[in-house]
Parts: sequence; C-alpha cells; structure tokens
Amino acid sequence: MGTMTGPIGVIDSGIGGLSVVTALRDLLPQEDIVYIADPKYFPYGEKTTEELLCIIRPFFSFFLDEFSTKLVVTACGSVSATCLPFLNREIPVPVIGIVEPGVNEAIAITQTRTIAVLATNATVKSGMFRRLIERVGRNLRVIEKAWPEFIEAVERGEYHTPSWFSQVSRELESLRSQGADTVIMGCTHFSLITAFFEEAADSRIRIVDPAKACAREVKTCLDVTGTTGSGNGQTLMYVRGERSHFHWVLDMLNGVTFQSLNSFPEEYDVVSRRSQCAFPSCARIIRTK
Repeated sequence: MGTMTGPIGVIDSGIGGLSVVTALRDLLPQEDIVYIADPKYFPYGEKTTEELLCIIRPFFSFFLDEFSTKLVVTACGSVSATCLPFLNREIPVPVIGIVEPGVNEAIAITQTRTIAVLATNATVKSGMFRRLIERVGRNLRVIEKAWPEFIEAVERGEYHTPSWFSQVSRELESLRSQGADTVIMGCTHFSLITAFFEEAADSRIRIVDPAKACAREVKTCLDVTGTTGSGNGQTLMYVRGERSHFHWVLDMLNGVTFQSLNSFPEEYDVVSRRSQCAFPSCARIIRTK
C-alpha cells in the first residue's frame, strides 16, 4: 500500500460489505482499502456480543500490524450495533459502523416521520434500528420488515427478474401506504442492489443506502483528522474460510475491482486458540466448526 497514513480497513461476515467498498471507492478513489470477509463464522447475526468480539479481534491485529490501517469500517449491522463501544475503547484508530450513518440520513430526510427498515430476521428481532432511530429522533414511527427470501435471491444472483421486481414494487408501495416515505436498506445485501430498489420505488419513496452514508462519514473523519490518503486506489481482499463462493460473487458483481484475493493468514486467526480468547462463550462457536 502506498500511503503515508495507511489504508482503510473494512470487515464483514460475507459479500454485503462490498457495498461499502464500492461507496468508498466512488467517494474516495485515491484511498487504498483492505477488505476482510468471514464466511468461516457466517452469519454474524445470531452470535452474542462476546462471541463477535472474539471473532473479529484478529482482523484488527492484522490491519494494524500488517498495514498500519488508519480507520476501520465494520460493515456488518450486528457488529456495528453491539461491538462499537468496546472496539472504540480498544482500537487506537477510528472505528465506524454501518448502522448509525444510515439512520441519521433517514431521520434528516423523512417528511412523514415514518421510516421503514428492510433487514434480516436477526436484525429485526434485535430491534437495533428501531432503538437507534427512537433515541436519535423524536416522534418517529419505525416499520421493520424482515425479508430473508429476497436476501437469499440476492446471494444467489437471482433477484433481477420481472417477478422479483414486481414483488419489490408491491412491498415498497405497501410501506408507503402505511405512511413511510423513507426506507433504510438495513441489510448490506440490499445495499449492494440499491439501484434495483430505487428503480422499483419509482420516486414514490426515498431509499437510504447506509453504505453511502457510511462512506460520507469516513470522508468527514479523514478530513477532520487530516489523514486523507494519496494512495493508488488499490483494493486487497482477504477471506477467512471458503473462497470459492466469494470468487463467484465477485465475478457476478460488475464494478467491484480488486488487486488480489487472499486467504486470511492463519497466524492471525487466534479465534481457535481458546486460551487467548477472553470470552468463554466462544467455546461454543469453536466446537461447531
């Protein structure tokens, strides 16, 4: 990497965080990016905060030791909602989540004071978007909708069909009929295909992509701290776990370019070394692997 201040790090459990990489690349083309995907411990949504911290800490050691990373984005909603207070105490560089930037943007633009969130079952069950919206804004109504079958269609690359387009249009119209004028893409799979949602909405409802809002917050942070880079705009990708599916997804996603796709180094994968993990509950996820 060719900057004095180091690259930006991005972590996610899988492909969804590539929406953040794309948004960062559009807004900050000169920045170098290191992306880590973690199919080995996918999905993150059902794990406890302690388990998540145990799982992701090796990524931060890798970022700081190998790249002198200047800022890290947690592109997973579950990590962003539960782990940021701990990470910001532990990590000597800024750590920015994916949830709060999108919520702030939605609150700023809604006129009807009703915001809808499309997300995973785990995210809806956690209520993290609802809690944050109600904490940040006043007199706001939140409609949360889980849509696991469409997430699976996106994961398989089978979403762009007339049938799905009609179903998405109907779902957005249903949310609008309930008073919502703003919809947050509460799952990064949806962020990846924001343009599809915008086309289906046909200007009847505003679509908020947290990835773009997150990228703007990253830019602001770099500007304030004076750490804006002048690198080559390279993207390095690391995968902990099986890489074959990740290869296929990258081929499917037009516009996602990268210089190399690598396995996450085993020497940094300390999750399996139970003695080095501060959280006994991690023994459960280790036994299931």
